[in-house]
Amino acid sequence: MKYLFISAFILVTAIKGLGISSHPEASKYNPAIFDFHNGFWINLHHDLYQEALKIKAGEKLNTIADPGDENTNAWETALNFYLKNAISRNLLFDEKMGALKDILESAENDRVLHSAADSVNDYIKVISAAAPYYRKYLWQKQQDINQKWINSLKPLLAKSGDLIISELSVIYQKPWPKSPMRVDVTNYASWAGAYTTVEPVRITASSVDTANQNQASLEVVFHEASHAMCYKMKNDIELQCLKQNVVLPRKDFWHAVLFYTTGEVIKRHLPDYIPYADKQGLWIRAWPMYIELLRKDWLPYINGKTSYNAAIVSLVKDAANLKK
Repeated sequence: MKYLFISAFILVTAIKGLGISSHPEASKYNPAIFDFHNGFWINLHHDLYQEALKIKAGEKLNTIADPGDENTNAWETALNFYLKNAISRNLLFDEKMGALKDILESAENDRVLHSAADSVNDYIKVISAAAPYYRKYLWQKQQDINQKWINSLKPLLAKSGDLIISELSVIYQKPWPKSPMRVDVTNYASWAGAYTTVEPVRITASSVDTANQNQASLEVVFHEASHAMCYKMKNDIELQCLKQNVVLPRKDFWHAVLFYTTGEVIKRHLPDYIPYADKQGLWIRAWPMYIELLRKDWLPYINGKTSYNAAIVSLVKDAANLKK
């Protein structure tokens, strides 16, 4: 019970340090947690990317505009450009896509798009030309969908958000950032439904993806936020592998730990909630080898029954032995 007492003490200290009341009736949506954005330009970019993927897959696109509309040619030109140049690039890992994303998110709903980055000027030109079509035929509906998603998430954050950030801060041994984490809500946000870029930390989440709806939206934003919180855990797993002189079955073991951690924390606050990884079958499709050892070695730490260091040592040891 020693570690349970320590964990509880740290949690209470963290809550007091953040100036958060532990009384549930005092919990209101705290804008210091997330800063939500519903921007025109980043939605346009992601829509072109997704539509180009559909073209590549041979899916039929719905024709919305009047064929005589002069903006239609610019839209089709943009789709062809994305088909040839964009969709081969990973939205998360490609340097050009990352630079473009920051520019478009920062532009928000500006009427005119500007860029000082020469490396993405070809994209800026194409996107700007496609903007009148998107604004006329698609944007209003998508903007409303995004806002509805944000509005439905805020009550969940109001109820549990402050406690969740305290718990994640304790687990990952890293305080929540002083500035709120930016969340750009879009139609499409990669095949995964959400992704996070760093320096600066910016979360992009799809309001349309079926896996992001209702209570799952709470886990999605905190899962993405955890990518900015889990560096110590990730590094300590790598260091422990070196100490034990072992190689894990998969290099993304840390990501499985992150999925499990966020799911378990969210489950504390939502009765009958099924964590994302369970509902989407990740423990069957991606990491069937890890779920039992996470329950055995990491869950006791999440619940305050063992220390962080002991949990990391056991995780690496047991994960390495899975190959044998």
